[in-house]
Amino acid sequence: MAGMIESLCGWRLAARICGVFATLVLMIGGILTIISLSAICWVVGIYMLCCSFVVGVLEVPVICQCIDFAKPWTTRAEKVPSGYRALAYMLLCVFMFFCLGVSSILAGLLTFGTGFLYFMDWLGPPRVRNAVQMQLQEGIADDEESLIGSTEEVKEGQTGVGWMDTVTEQAGKAVARAAVSEMQSQWTGQSTK
Repeated sequence: MAGMIESLCGWRLAARICGVFATLVLMIGGILTIISLSAICWVVGIYMLCCSFVVGVLEVPVICQCIDFAKPWTTRAEKVPSGYRALAYMLLCVFMFFCLGVSSILAGLLTFGTGFLYFMDWLGPPRVRNAVQMQLQEGIADDEESLIGSTEEVKEGQTGVGWMDTVTEQAGKAVARAAVSEMQSQWTGQSTK
């Protein structure tokens, strides 16, 4: 259910996808950068391989389930807040630009892009996420028909699956309530000035 909230109210899904691609590009780009003739590029290539492991643990914990020393990291990876991930990814990509090659530049940009998407997720209003989560917890259906859908005619703008329509409707109401309260607080703050 937490994944549904994040996809409704944040950039986390896009950051995850970008992080998976960054892991692959860091790994392949690190190997290609090591093959170069420059000593600094060797160091950057080894650094990129280490970064691919770090990004892989944070973004794709399924990869590291077979590595014993990475298991504690994978269990904690989901609890790392978006702001910390954004800062880590933006700092990780700085050293990659010391060796200017296609693979290191592409890996650095993807890593920075992942950090930027996590930063955008961190900027998202937590009140909206909390309101949607609360609405979802309160509105879980009790009957089987609302979970698997009804055989009646489906109205325009609905899916026919009861729980999905309920979640969509409640999420919209929560976002609207949060927007109205934000506008009211801004209006009262401006009227006192």
